[in-house]
Amino acid sequence: MSFIARLFYPNRFDKVRISSVYKAKVLIIGGRSAASKDFAEIYKSRHQADIYGLTSKMVTADSFNGPIKLFEYRNIDKIGSLNFDLVCVFATRLPHEKLELKGFLSVNSKIISVLEKIKYGNDAPRILFISTFSVYPQTSLIISENSKLQLDDFYSKSKALMEQNLFSWGASRNIPILVARMPVFLYRNVCTNFMARLMKACRSGHNFTLTNIDSPLEAVFDMASLVTMAKCDITANTIVNCSAQPDITFREIGEIAKGYGLEEVIWREAARPSTKVSKKQLKNLIGSVPSAKSMILDWFEKENEKGQTD
Repeated sequence: MSFIARLFYPNRFDKVRISSVYKAKVLIIGGRSAASKDFAEIYKSRHQADIYGLTSKMVTADSFNGPIKLFEYRNIDKIGSLNFDLVCVFATRLPHEKLELKGFLSVNSKIISVLEKIKYGNDAPRILFISTFSVYPQTSLIISENSKLQLDDFYSKSKALMEQNLFSWGASRNIPILVARMPVFLYRNVCTNFMARLMKACRSGHNFTLTNIDSPLEAVFDMASLVTMAKCDITANTIVNCSAQPDITFREIGEIAKGYGLEEVIWREAARPSTKVSKKQLKNLIGSVPSAKSMILDWFEKENEKGQTD
């Protein structure tokens, strides 16, 4: 558009410019979970994107999980014409389900099958896989991405196998894989870690048991930080231990919880101190290390907003 046109028709020019903004295509495998919804809502608040999700649960023609447009795995052909820039793998079976190894591996197979069937954008597409600290020994005092793995159960074995399967698959397609090994993971309506159990005790006004009273917590990560990670450019397979600055103690966490309804904290001796995490890889990827205290305060506030569900 010419300078004269811009001068006399500024609003028209703005419309042309805005309409040309590229909207990325994001696919979430396991798109019906609370974690997927929180990821999508934060991602959409920051970036232009159309977000789709695949789920094993039955959905109607107009099913959404927040901003995620949902499809059943068996209807994957309905998104077959789309080119995805980012694929996030949230699908998993959980440790408390106590499945045999084949039950966990069936999810792995389904994920690879999906990756084989969909199309990818031309501008640096990538895969984000949510893994776990469970692949490390529970007795580790400090861990890094180079720490020796110890796969004590079927859940951790399936996660480690999935990492390797994704690396092999990505190499065959020239698509880099970002593995985010997750410690205590904070997001809206989380229900699977000690912070979720602490929140439940707050809401019911009960007591809660904690250990390591004056130790800092750094093995924690939140969804906002994961969204930041998801937008980072990678050119090769990358493993990151997600963690935070150790700027809050368990004593402080207990005091915060009492402000949200917890009756009392029962302190007991811990078998080992709180795990320390090497943060070099995380800082290299996202440029900084987030604050554990800020994450925890923000999570407590969001979980207690009016209208927030259990």
